[in-house]
Amino acid sequence: MSDYFPAEIHIGGPIRLRHVDDLITEMAQQNLSLHGYGNPAATKATLRQALQEGTIIHLYDDEARNGCFEELEEFLVRRRIHFDRLSAAFCEYSGEKVFYRGRGQPLVRLADQAGKVVIGVEELAAILDQKNHSDSDRLKALRRLINPPECTLLTPIQFRKE
Repeated sequence: MSDYFPAEIHIGGPIRLRHVDDLITEMAQQNLSLHGYGNPAATKATLRQALQEGTIIHLYDDEARNGCFEELEEFLVRRRIHFDRLSAAFCEYSGEKVFYRGRGQPLVRLADQAGKVVIGVEELAAILDQKNHSDSDRLKALRRLINPPECTLLTPIQFRKE
């Protein structure tokens, strides 16, 4: 059974021109708003216009299934299109912030209602309790936990031929 609660996805970075039409179709099928929660769904024409502005695309859904955009996110990963997703906390679900920068799998982190990444005490303790690692290694692990490379700022859309 699925629960439906607010989520937003931001799309940016390099996009191959050959993926633009399919991206517009995929975004339009999700019935997402370009203008915040509670607004009408974007059309293919408004999505195309938003892409042509060359900024970061912000899409919203008041009732995203399980707080994510499964099909759209899979589409973006398959085409290596960068995105961030923020899902609100709801009932037994924690808030999530997801980062994808064109490599590997998306990084999923817990987030508060303001979209700030939350690090659990257990995660910190697990690193600090690694007695077989040097202080330097533990410090590097803490830095990676706090500021992983996947969490770089999302850049505006840049169209590429290939």
